[in-house]
Amino acid sequence: MLRNGFDAIILFLCATLIVTARVGQEEAIPQVFDDEDAFVKELEQRMKPRNLVFDNNGKAEPHQFFHLHHMKTGGTSMDHVIQCGLSRAGTGAHAIPYYSLSECSRASYQNCISEPKARCRPSVESSAVMSYCAPLFQTNQFDWQDSDAITVIRNPVDRVWSMFRFETNSCYKCMELKDYYAHIDNGTVTGLYTSPDDAINCVAQLLNHQTRNLLTSPMSQDFTEEDQTEEALYNLRNRFTVVGLTEQLPLTAQMIGYSFPWLAEKVEGSSSECGLPHANASPTNNYCGPDRTHWDLPPHPDEETRRIIEEHNQQDMRLYEAAVQHFELQRRALGWGEETD
Repeated sequence: MLRNGFDAIILFLCATLIVTARVGQEEAIPQVFDDEDAFVKELEQRMKPRNLVFDNNGKAEPHQFFHLHHMKTGGTSMDHVIQCGLSRAGTGAHAIPYYSLSECSRASYQNCISEPKARCRPSVESSAVMSYCAPLFQTNQFDWQDSDAITVIRNPVDRVWSMFRFETNSCYKCMELKDYYAHIDNGTVTGLYTSPDDAINCVAQLLNHQTRNLLTSPMSQDFTEEDQTEEALYNLRNRFTVVGLTEQLPLTAQMIGYSFPWLAEKVEGSSSECGLPHANASPTNNYCGPDRTHWDLPPHPDEETRRIIEEHNQQDMRLYEAAVQHFELQRRALGWGEETD
């Protein structure tokens, strides 16, 4: 029996995001880099250095730059670099306005995106720089569609497993990840929660989350798997100044620092350094062991769990493969060889 639409919401979410786990994986996805040489030349222009822009009064112009943050991709570390760079660049009469919008705080997030007079709106409208831990289509809603943007993509198996280790207790109820996926497949996941917001947040992290975040069209029942994948791949290629990889995070930071010199680790004339920290690590005690001790999970899933993650994240697997290729083309555009690793 449906509980006030709660089950219906989850079932729609699962059906929309998991479609690739139930269809033939051999279906062709359009090649997004048909002419690599031409695209490398395009990247050379796109990645040229640019600085923050200030008006005649020394105030930073709004809507200049945002980070599209996918959870458990190293995005929190990248946000620390961004905030450090802003602090270093704004040591004058005016601080550089920055705001972070995250759907992890679902109630405040929903209020922000749905209420024109929400408290967040003035900050979103006036900020020069933002972190969006939210789908790309929300940036369009707030008129950030022409801003410079960066994002970091992670191998879906590693990202999901990291998410599971990070939220083992609160989200995934101290059960094996494969058992949690069984609840999703069997339509019984709603019974694990009392709050619809908690269920939606936790389930969404395990099902093609990065693909969903790269959509510029809100998801709907007639938005097919092909629609989703094509749009995410198109946005990956065309929307971002720099696309990073979690396993290449130091080199990603160097690329970002090249295109946005105010985010470089070192800036001439400043003693402040904006290095890349390791942030948001998994808890040292998840209270999932006997007598609320720590359940010490391995750094990588076993083969059965890996297979299940892959089955439920086929769109993200394809997106990740494209991101790896994109990253190497960025390296070519910058003229950086293997020695920069």
